[in-house]
Amino acid sequence: MKNLIPALLTVVLFTACGNTTQQQPSAETASEPTTARVETSDAFKSSFDATLDAYFQLKDALVETDAATAGELAAELASRIESVSTGDLNADAAALWNGQGVQAGQAAALIVDEADVETQRLHFETVSNAYIEMVKAYGPFENVIYRQTCPMVRGGSADWLSKEERVMNPYHGDRMLNCGSVVERI
Repeated sequence: MKNLIPALLTVVLFTACGNTTQQQPSAETASEPTTARVETSDAFKSSFDATLDAYFQLKDALVETDAATAGELAAELASRIESVSTGDLNADAAALWNGQGVQAGQAAALIVDEADVETQRLHFETVSNAYIEMVKAYGPFENVIYRQTCPMVRGGSADWLSKEERVMNPYHGDRMLNCGSVVERI
């Protein structure tokens, strides 16, 4: 009986997580954006790209379950978000930034002084949700950005963005490193 319980838990985890290999999105999912594209200036796009690079670095620190580095990188992300100039944006692009960009910056700031990686991951979910909307609207980008999901985050599911198709889960780190799937290519 003692050996049966760990075996059952393992089966349940892998079953609930789905296949640990990436599921390919349908052609419909990959080609139909849910957020309308908005025009932006080259200057804004460049500064947004810098925030996106900082987002990816923060995600990687959470994959590694490194709370100290995540705090430092969240400070970098918040700083880059704060420095984005929106003066030349049209009304739709500015409204998106003033909603989602500000929300991402506030959530990143909450990660900075948080020592508990699980709480950092909770705030990262807010950052990710905002970035998913912004990437869809402010694209296209030079390279494909992958929206990935894990069905086992705090009793529900959570999404994040990645530069790589290979799933590396920032919400579970080494507990379930490859749990999740690609749900959209942006």
